Amino acid sequence: MTVTRRFDLLLYAITEKRYSRGRSLIELMEPCLKGGASVVQLRDKDASTRELVSEAIELRNLTRAHSALFIINDRVDVTLVVSADGVHLGSDDMEPALARNLLGPDKIIGKTVRNADEAGEAELQGVDYVSAGSIFKSETKDAPVIGLGALENICKATNLPVVAIGGIKLENLESIFARGASGVAVAKELLDFPDIEERAKNLRTVIDKLNSETAGKQK
Repeated sequence: MTVTRRFDLLLYAITEKRYSRGRSLIELMEPCLKGGASVVQLRDKDASTRELVSEAIELRNLTRAHSALFIINDRVDVTLVVSADGVHLGSDDMEPALARNLLGPDKIIGKTVRNADEAGEAELQGVDYVSAGSIFKSETKDAPVIGLGALENICKATNLPVVAIGGIKLENLESIFARGASGVAVAKELLDFPDIEERAKNLRTVIDKLNSETAGKQK
């Protein structure tokens, strides 16, 4: 029997340089962590491997200082080199089983899914969590919208934690957690603000309240 590992995935921050407003990567992500982000994912499709490793080392040190998880998008090799906490795999990335063989049993592996069947398959492949989306239309990434119904079906189909992604906003958090999500992944809704720390605090306050209410109903 596979034991599902549990992590604090409630507020999952994803790097996105288009919202930098001249701020460095650390200036973007440290306020997220101070405001309550529990995970940082480094996603930089345009960076060279050398640049990505440099960014990853900076963020690894930052997340460790804040006792947060550090996940790297796509790149198993960079995850190994910088000793990140884990990797997030898309549909066209390395198979989870191969990633697990390379990373070992302790690293976290996440997988993007779009429906209940993919969620069930991901669980069988030994991943630690799935991200489901795009739940709503995303301004950050061009991805098909699957909607709240699909999110609920995914949450019911797997014992894994499910992180909702895509078009997440303060005003739709309640509908997301009502469907069984374990967290939300955000970029624009967190970074595209002058005061990122205050925005993170606002999001985390609402998320903690909704998560507590959901947990209470499940008892």
